[in-house]
Amino acid sequence: MVDPRDLGLVAQVRSPHAEEPTIYLYESVPGGIGLSERLWERHDELLAAAADLIAACTCEGGCPACTGPRLEPDVDARDLAGRLLGELRHGSAVAA
Repeated sequence: MVDPRDLGLVAQVRSPHAEEPTIYLYESVPGGIGLSERLWERHDELLAAAADLIAACTCEGGCPACTGPRLEPDVDARDLAGRLLGELRHGSAVAA
């Protein structure tokens, strides 16, 4: 029973803290209720499920069902999302 507003997200091309592209996922409830910890524990499982969802979609370049709304119609959102998930799954892109 989680409300989408329980989590917040900030994406930065160059974080002032890490000085590299960074995605911050945080709980909007002061002090948190344990969602962040659970997401961290299931990190690999969640990324694998996201990659499977994108791979199974029959769209050509990304759709609301696999990558979310297409903000730029000429961009292959499926390819970009797949590359990002690959880096997050196999690279050293995730920090504690």
